Amino acid sequence: MKEVYRRERAGQMKAIWESFEWLLEEKLISIDNMTRAMMAEMKTVSVPDDMIAEYLPQQFLQLKERIVAEQNARYEKDVKNK
Repeated sequence: MKEVYRRERAGQMKAIWESFEWLLEEKLISIDNMTRAMMAEMKTVSVPDDMIAEYLPQQFLQLKERIVAEQNARYEKDVKNK
């Protein structure tokens, strides 16, 4: 019984993912385009490739961590207010 339940949930989970995947892909392509524009501007002012390769991943990680913390706080607040 548990196996059937999990298999059904897996199918539903996959269907939900697939319904959002196109939107996620569009946003990731947009982020990729912005990142390439930033890299081009950095190269324009003679920032070496190795500095860019080190800097950008660090900045993306910090941005992700900040966003996750802010969103978690926001949603925890929303749940408490209900």
